[in-house]
Amino acid sequence: MRTLAYLGADATKFRNFDAQTHEAALAMKLAAASSDGKAVIQSFAHVQESCLGCHQAFRKPFVEHSSN
Repeated sequence: MRTLAYLGADATKFRNFDAQTHEAALAMKLAAASSDGKAVIQSFAHVQESCLGCHQAFRKPFVEHSSN
């Protein structure tokens, strides 16, 4: 909750990245369960993309905030 409070107006953007990551991870799990290797790789790429997007948007502000 402290993280979302710190984010303020950007909390929605953060939650959207989180939701994208969870959806892609679930898709990867389902693809793996059905032995669909191509879909696993595609889902993993989506996980990486959503992680990267979030890190690009929030890492620097978080680091600066936590070092104060």
